[in-house]
Amino acid sequence: MSAKVSAKSRRRQNPELRRRRNMAAFWQERYNKAADSAELAAIAFDRARAAALRAESDGRPVMYELAQMLSEWAERIERAETGGHAS
Repeated sequence: MSAKVSAKSRRRQNPELRRRRNMAAFWQERYNKAADSAELAAIAFDRARAAALRAESDGRPVMYELAQMLSEWAERIERAETGGHAS
């Protein structure tokens, strides 16, 4: 039996599973093409924003959560830049 998945088998796949696999492949390709860490961070931000927008359109208010996580991360970096002193 072949390890490859036949076209007929792929058509029978759960559409949600197929969508998630396609999305993962899309983002992985972008990550692989990143030229440096700044580009990698921009891609990761784009991915997080896209996921948040999809969730928001499904009625899940997650944009605030994303903003909070990014804000907390930035605060940690800023504290580290000032030697751990609060600004």
